[in-house]
Amino acid sequence: MRRIRRILVTVSNPSAISLPAVAKAAQLAQAFGAGLRLFQVLSAPVSAAGDLPPRHLVLGALENYTRSAHEACLRAIALRLQRRGIATSVAAAWDHPAEEAILREAARIRADLIVTEARARPEGGWGMRLTDWELLRRSPVPILLVKRGTPYRRPRVLVALDPDHTFDKPASLDADILEAGIRVSAALRGDLHAVHAYARPHDAEDTAETEMAQARAAEAAGAKLERTTRGSGIPRMRLHVSGRHVPDAIEEVAAATHSALIVVGAFARSSPRRHLIGNTAERILDHVSSDILLIKPEAPQPPLLRGRRRGARPGKPLRLTQTESAVGG
Repeated sequence: MRRIRRILVTVSNPSAISLPAVAKAAQLAQAFGAGLRLFQVLSAPVSAAGDLPPRHLVLGALENYTRSAHEACLRAIALRLQRRGIATSVAAAWDHPAEEAILREAARIRADLIVTEARARPEGGWGMRLTDWELLRRSPVPILLVKRGTPYRRPRVLVALDPDHTFDKPASLDADILEAGIRVSAALRGDLHAVHAYARPHDAEDTAETEMAQARAAEAAGAKLERTTRGSGIPRMRLHVSGRHVPDAIEEVAAATHSALIVVGAFARSSPRRHLIGNTAERILDHVSSDILLIKPEAPQPPLLRGRRRGARPGKPLRLTQTESAVGG
């Protein structure tokens, strides 16, 4: 994980009473001495009466008015953050699809981290919109998915490691996850924990041989986790191994340690599954209540299309009008 100098935080409703993603992005910006960009994508349709010629000028004026109103709300938030010494800029743009607009903005400001807020299902639990999944799948930089509104206060950070490199995961992914956990926990003055889920031997009968095999497997898993975290400064008492299924093990240890943030890796195993971000990551994202920092191995990313309005003529780029101030960091 590269040094965090610029953070892009998505704001879906700048008029909301509570903005957990902005609050936590601000904490990280202060901790890392990074610049913060508040960014809102405007994609709701704007209509005008058909008897107000010329129609395209009316729609353009309505869009500019709407964008200016949202930017004013963003600037009010930015002013409060600037008073705390955080270099903050704002931008709003009419664009579609939203996830591509966010990734374009992240690339434009060379963001090192994207912070976005998860959406809760009405019946409880966490639901991910298609936009969120696409953003998580396609982002070349780490993404912090905020699920809790409680600010970080010396948080416990849990890194999920896989020394066995199952499913042909890159060996470097564990190192990237561990480095991200070290940096974030140190910046927030929290405690760092690590978890490794291993394959637990099973037998139809609970025999002494089975118990011995399970004890040996647990001991071997602990030794692998110690080797993987060597030099990280994590004490042995904060190293956790579990013979449960990976998502269940991570969820169990996160609950037992009261972890506020879980650092996980995402890796699509083959091209037919390229629309996924990995079964383990998906299960964790959908089930745990802790915030999630998603790390992916660096790889060439497909180019993003230029922004385009609905109904725009194919091949004709959309000129995005944005209001911004200088980004610090």
